Parts: sequence; C-alpha cells; structure tokens
Amino acid sequence: MSDFRHKRKRSGTSMMLFREKEIISVDSETGGTEEFVIIDIISLTEEKFVMVVEAKRSNLGSAMKQLLLAMKDTWDINGQGTVYGFTTTGDSWQMVIYDGSTFEVTEDFKVMFPPMEALIEGRLGVRDYIRYRSVQRQSHPPTWNTMGDDNNLKKRKSKWTTSYPNMTIAQAEERLGFRIRSLKGIPVQRMLANANEGESPDAILTTKEKVYDHILEYLQIEGYPTEGDPDFKESNINHLVYATISPILRDFICKTGRVTVQLRSEKEIVSTDGETGGTEEFAVLDLISVKQERFILIVEARRSSLGQAMKQCLLAMKAMRDSNGEGKVYGFVTTGEQWQMLEYDGTSFRKTNIMIVVFDSMDDEKEKWLKENSILVDCIKFALSNGGLKADSGSGIM
Repeated sequence: MSDFRHKRKRSGTSMMLFREKEIISVDSETGGTEEFVIIDIISLTEEKFVMVVEAKRSNLGSAMKQLLLAMKDTWDINGQGTVYGFTTTGDSWQMVIYDGSTFEVTEDFKVMFPPMEALIEGRLGVRDYIRYRSVQRQSHPPTWNTMGDDNNLKKRKSKWTTSYPNMTIAQAEERLGFRIRSLKGIPVQRMLANANEGESPDAILTTKEKVYDHILEYLQIEGYPTEGDPDFKESNINHLVYATISPILRDFICKTGRVTVQLRSEKEIVSTDGETGGTEEFAVLDLISVKQERFILIVEARRSSLGQAMKQCLLAMKAMRDSNGEGKVYGFVTTGEQWQMLEYDGTSFRKTNIMIVVFDSMDDEKEKWLKENSILVDCIKFALSNGGLKADSGSGIM
C-alpha cells in the first residue's frame, strides 16, 4: 500500500477512488462491477461506500438499472446513512441519492465543452460548464425511454484474422522478422540524440511540472500502482497514463499549432493485409483529412510487467508504419511506474532502457523527480515531433 494512502489516513482523509470495483449484495444473490466507486476506508477491516458512477456509451437509461441495484447493495452493506450515484454518457449526467428507503433522481444535466478545447486548456475534470436542472424527488425509480441495453447491441465483426494478444511469441517473431529477446535497450539520450532544440528549457520545465502535478493528483485519488493491491486494475494504469501524457500533448498542440494531432483511446490497429490486429489503450494520430490519418505513437499499458506489453506494442507499431507507408512511428510500454520507448522506421526497431517515472516518495522529492525521472516528457515530445512525418519532412518542433 502506498505511503500516499497512509498520509491521507494520518490527515483524516481516507477516501479512495476504485476502478472496476466489484459490488455484491449482502445475500450474495446479485452483484456486478462498477466503473468508479469512492469508498471511505475507515480501517483495515471496515469500509463505507460513498459514491458509485455507472458509465455507458449510449444513453443514461441503459445505465440506470445497474446503478440503482448497486446503490441498494452498497447501502445495505453500509447499514445506514446515504449513498450517492451518477449515471453518465460523458456529456450527459444524472445524480441519484438513496437513503435506504427512497431514491432521489435529478433530471439529466449536460457537460458542455468541446473535447479539443478541454484538452488544450488542460481541463481533466468537469469545470464551470455544468448546467443543472431542478431535482425531481421520487419515492421510486422512474421509467426512462431507452435505446436498449448495451448487451443487446450487435457485436462488431473483427477486422483481423488473429488478434495481437492471441499470438504466441513464435508467431509474433515470425511476423516481425526477428527474435524479441534480441532487441536490447539503449540509453534514452541515444534515442533522443537528434532531438530538435526548438523549445526553451523554461518551457520544457513548465511542462514537466504540469506532468508532476498531474501524477501526484492521480496518486492522491487512486493510490499507488501496485500489484499488491487486489483492487488495482489495468484500467487504473490507463488513467495514470492519461494523467501523464495529456499535459504533454496539450502543450505540444498549443506550441506547434498542430490541432489535427489528437489522442484516441481503445484504437483499433489492423495490419495492411488484415491478418493481425488489436486494440491499443492510447494512440496519437495526425488526422490530416476526413479520409487520411497518420499514426504517430501508441501506449501499451499493463498492470504487471513491461515484457507482457512488448509483443503487442511491436506488432501494432509494424502495422502503424505499414499503414503510414514511410517515416517513423513510436511506441511506449508501461506499468505506470516503469516506461520504455520504442522506435520503428520500417526496417528496424530500437528501444530504450527502462525509465522509472513514478516512485513512492515523489510527493516529497519534486526536485529529484524533475532532475532524474522526468525524461519521459522529453521522449514523448520527441515522438510527437517526429512520428508520422513523411520521409522528406524532417523533424518537427519539440
């Protein structure tokens, strides 16, 4: 357990955010997994549910049934008090309050801001743009018009024959044309040897300080990324990755004016022959036109080890470069704590030695982090500046 959590307890704040948290009724008859749950950890043997968030891609109605059941179960576990819940599609939200006998449900309210504007201005959360409507008091859950439960949506047919995760090491190596274990790490500075010095040291430092603050904010809310915590899921790592890379991408877009560079989550990447493919947690693309896009970099996150992420990242990078047709593409594998950078030019791969980006005491050692652990910022800036460029374009602006 991280010392961040201990510090919150010593200061009287023991609330923690959990991702993909299992909630089971007291009679074990019902249960499910909720995307976000906030719990007050009173002691090692006692915890109280505070809030549940149920997110759906389609509409609020399809999320409401699961939320109400989960809220009833959380209140039964608590045994007293009030629990809170939210359903959301990302832009539309509803709030629900349950005191053990009645539900109170708000009308839906909108979160209104353009995604690119939010990214450029650095807003990770909901700020100043929420339009509230009046609260509807109800003694029972209302009836909603729905578009059908997500489980009934027609499953999309795979666009590839074999997925990256299902490929053996031998199959991956045959596809790549080399043995993965033969790919040796190089010093990070060697990878960055041809970096364009177009940005001032003060500007780079400002970005690094933003990344540091975002990582600390994440650690204070969700805790330290460790396999020792059974409630720590791969989705937590993805959230940490987003907290790490979003301020770098935002600053890059602002400084270069390349507003066509965008971040995509759960991006499908398929080989040009359709034989292999998979979904990457994060991909950065240059959306040149409605029909044309160029891959710049991907991030493959794993809860356990970098080795497990390496195979999929290498295969996806080959597909990316084949799709682009020229230039270089970049990849990053990470456990949240550790990162490695990869480069592929269509002929050969290079990878850096492991970088430690998150460590337990970093909240007390900002200067150490900025000096010794912030080089990932330089790596991502380098990848954004050089990835996806045409062979005759030269380096971008760092």
